[in-house]
Amino acid sequence: MDDQSRLAHEQHVTGHGGSSITETFMVAIGPMITGCFFHAVITSRRFWRVREQNSVVFWMYLLEVFVCILPILASQMCTEETSFGNIVWVGAGGLALIFARIFSVEVTKNSTNVKKKVLSSFRGLLMLSTCCAILAVDFKSFPRRFAKTENYGVSLMDLGVGATVFSSGFSAGVPERLAQAPRKKDVFSILALILLGMIRVLTVKAANYTEHSSEYGVHWNFFWTLAGVMTFHILLKSINKVPLTQNSLLPCAVFMAVLHIFVLGQMQMEKVIVEDSPRKTWFDMNREGLTSLSGYISIFEFAASVGLLFFSPDSFRSYDKCILALVMILAMSSLLYSIPSRRLANLSYCALVGCMSCMLIGILWCIELYGPSRKGLFLNYISRAQLPVFLVANVLTGLVNICFDTLSMSHSISIVVVGLYLLVVSSFARIQNEY
Repeated sequence: MDDQSRLAHEQHVTGHGGSSITETFMVAIGPMITGCFFHAVITSRRFWRVREQNSVVFWMYLLEVFVCILPILASQMCTEETSFGNIVWVGAGGLALIFARIFSVEVTKNSTNVKKKVLSSFRGLLMLSTCCAILAVDFKSFPRRFAKTENYGVSLMDLGVGATVFSSGFSAGVPERLAQAPRKKDVFSILALILLGMIRVLTVKAANYTEHSSEYGVHWNFFWTLAGVMTFHILLKSINKVPLTQNSLLPCAVFMAVLHIFVLGQMQMEKVIVEDSPRKTWFDMNREGLTSLSGYISIFEFAASVGLLFFSPDSFRSYDKCILALVMILAMSSLLYSIPSRRLANLSYCALVGCMSCMLIGILWCIELYGPSRKGLFLNYISRAQLPVFLVANVLTGLVNICFDTLSMSHSISIVVVGLYLLVVSSFARIQNEY
C-alpha cells in the first residue's frame, strides 16, 4: 500500500466519537436477533425432511447463510436511519417466528441442548457481525459513528471488541470445561495467538498497511489481548486444585476490575494514554494494549461466571438476577466514569459489554425456548471455528484493502464486495468443519 493510501485510510478511521448507547445496542443486537428469528424459521422441524435430501443440502445451507448475513449487512451499510431499519427487521423476523411456531410440530426440548444452541447462536452471530464490521469500516458506506472511538464514547465496533472477549469467556464457563485441568491444547492455542500477533505486526510493517496506534499501541494487537486473557484463565485453573466455581470466578473478576481502576486512576495511566504522551520505551509504545489487559481479563472472568450460571440447573431464575445486577453496575459505573472507553477498557465500558452480551444471550434463550424446534448447521460451523474464521476474515480484509481503493468505491459496489467477502468467510467455516 502506498503512503498516500495508507494515510487516507488512517484518517478515515481516526478521531470518531461514537454514537448513543441506545442506537449502539439496537444496531448491535437487532440484526443478530433478526438473523436468529429467520434462521429459526428456515431450520424448523418442517424443513428437516427437505434437508435430508442430499441434492438440496447445499442450497439450504446457503439459505441459512443468507438469512443470517442479510440483516447484519443491511444494518451496517444499507441505511443511515438504523434505529427505524432495525425495528422493521426485528418486527418482520418476529412475525415469521410466530407463524413458524404456530404451525410447527410440537417437540419436547432438552434443556441442555437448548442452552448449547444458545451458545452456538451467540458465538456464531457475534463473529459474523465482527467479520462484517472489520471490512465494512474501510468503506464510506459504513457510518462513521459505528467505527471505533478515539478516546471516550461507545460504538458498534467498540462493543464488538469486548463482546468477542465475553464470548470466549462465556464458552470457557461451561462446567465440563471448567472441570478439565489445563491441557496441551490450551497452551498451543495461546502460543498460536502469540504467533499470529507477531505475524500480523511483521506483515503490517512489510505491506505498509494502515496502523492506528491509539487502538492497542504500536505493536500490540487483539491477538495478544486474547492470548493474555486466556493465559490468566489457565493460570487461575492451575492454581485452584478444584474446578473453578462462582466463589472463585466472580471474586477474581471483581478483583481485576478494582485493580484496573487503581491502574487507571492512582497510577495515572488514564491521563498518560488520553493525553498521548511520548512513546519512548516498549511499554509506552504499547501502553493501550498492556493497560487495558486487566479490564479485558475482568470481562473474560465475569463471562465465565455468567456461563457457569447459565448452564446450571436453576439458571432461569438466577439469570434474571444477573441482568439486574449488571444494570445496577452500569448505572453506578456511569456515575463514576460517565463515559465508557474501549481504549482504556474502564469499568463503564466493561459493564456495558457485559450488559449487552447478557441481554443478547437472554433473548436468544427465549427464542430457543419458545420458538419452533430447529436444526441448523451454519451457526454451529461459525461457533466451532471462531479463531480460524476470524483469522481468514483479517487476511481477506487486508487483501481487499491492498488490492482495491475502498474509499472511492460507490455505495452499491461496497455492499457487493462486503457481501461476497462474508460468503467466502461462511464457505470457509463449512470447509473447516466438514473436511
